Amino acid sequence: LAVYSALEHACVRRPFEKLRQRGWRVERLNVSQEGVIDSDQLQALLAQKPALVSLMAVNNEMGAVQDLNHWGPLVRAAGAVFHVDAVQALGLYSPEPWSASMMTISAHKLGGPQGVGALVLRRGTPWKPVLLGGPHEQGRRPGTLAVPPIAAFGAAAADAVVSREAEYRRLERLSTRIAGDILDVVPGARVLGTAAARSPHILAFSVPGATASTLLEQMDLAGVALSSGAACNSMKQEPSPVLEALGLSAAVIEGSLRLSLGWSTTEHDVNDALARMLPILRQAAGLRPRA
Repeated sequence: LAVYSALEHACVRRPFEKLRQRGWRVERLNVSQEGVIDSDQLQALLAQKPALVSLMAVNNEMGAVQDLNHWGPLVRAAGAVFHVDAVQALGLYSPEPWSASMMTISAHKLGGPQGVGALVLRRGTPWKPVLLGGPHEQGRRPGTLAVPPIAAFGAAAADAVVSREAEYRRLERLSTRIAGDILDVVPGARVLGTAAARSPHILAFSVPGATASTLLEQMDLAGVALSSGAACNSMKQEPSPVLEALGLSAAVIEGSLRLSLGWSTTEHDVNDALARMLPILRQAAGLRPRA
């Protein structure tokens, strides 16, 4: 038995589908409209002693945060290998209480270089290589190591640990400002998820009567970078599987956009982006520009 949540990135969903094709029993956890996993369902599945459980710490499309401080020890106590997609969480949350067996992380979310990531394995976690070749990294993955990006990843991670709490508060102030302005200036707009269970660096919102593809074109012309769904799929026109899993209406999904903040985002950037965004959003909602 392998268990994953409906919020997982395609890099997790597709391997689980491959397990299903190989004869595994695979169960997908349902989620609420706020992006919180179904606790009763997970409890029932843990009672069946799954071999593998994968939960995303922070969702990349709406910023939903799972309570891994609570679930991690329970998953491990059930005897499962516990994988955490921590790509969006590293730098803002401490992974120590999660009790993860393995954790995937990426440098570019911390200000490190693009194209370098890591799989963190707890000592004693079973594994076997996917790629075969040389004995690099104790036989886990063959190939000559890219030393400069790896060193840069380490430096970025070290800086992120030191500044984690201050960075969280800084991004929280900025995202609260953005969400407040959107809701104030565009009546009927909806921020997806609740502030209490949403990471401060990802904000997904929906504009009534709008179409994401049209909004993205207008935002691009205005010099504002947003996406509909996952940023790595920003050119795709299909509805987001994550937003569909939340049980949102087709109209809300169709008018949903995602923006993200990071280590390089300044208050000036936010002011500039809002000045460009808000008139477009009001017009899309059928409202006149504010004087």
